[in-house]
Amino acid sequence: MNKYAYIHIEKCAGTSLHKILELNDSRYWVLNPKVFYTNGIDYPITSNDTKRVLNSYFVNGIGGHAIRPYRLEYDQLSRSFTFLRNPNERYVSHFIHQKYKMGIKMSFEDYLTNDYYKNFITKSLSLHGDFEEAKECLLKIGYVGVMEDFNRGVRELNSIVFNNKLKIYKNHEMKSVSSELATEIMKKYSSQIDLCNRDDWMLYNEAISEIFRARYNIQEIDEEITDIGGFKDFKRKVLRLIKNKIWYYL
Repeated sequence: MNKYAYIHIEKCAGTSLHKILELNDSRYWVLNPKVFYTNGIDYPITSNDTKRVLNSYFVNGIGGHAIRPYRLEYDQLSRSFTFLRNPNERYVSHFIHQKYKMGIKMSFEDYLTNDYYKNFITKSLSLHGDFEEAKECLLKIGYVGVMEDFNRGVRELNSIVFNNKLKIYKNHEMKSVSSELATEIMKKYSSQIDLCNRDDWMLYNEAISEIFRARYNIQEIDEEITDIGGFKDFKRKVLRLIKNKIWYYL
């Protein structure tokens, strides 16, 4: 496969994509967030860092939260891809992750007033959180899928970016099903959440519009689903651990 850069925006979709890409190509590396921090203007990874990593003999592709569009050159951006998620679901999921997995103590009311978490997709696609800059970036990315139609997105991605060379594995299905807690929060704070993600909604609606999707124009195709053998998946996990250690020396 040719070298590419994967711009990661939605963690759940990324988890499935990372697995597919790692199983297809051992030289696809998921950036370790402990090495390359993930958000903000004071971001350790630079465009030169990205070039250095991509030019490494060991690397065919890179993925993870640490890949931000403003750290990629134009030709790299055109060979990159991402999946967007329903902004409200993403926003609430982010809160639940921060509170219950990262141990950050905050109420949802406090979360709603924190500007850092608002319009996170827009911020991921631009240096300063500017909507027009994010929209321009969205138009330059080689492929943009949506998590809510993940299976079709995988087929389109395979055709557009990988010339149908990817093996699609059995466990790749992405279900956009919110937890009971997330559903309860979204129902209670619906209007406030909408306001906090107004720019993200404009980007998301752009990405799902008929005009935007028409650029891909992929016909329905039958895809061969491959089982993930236990040993193959074990090898993938071991290789990821090894590569996480090697990141420190690249």
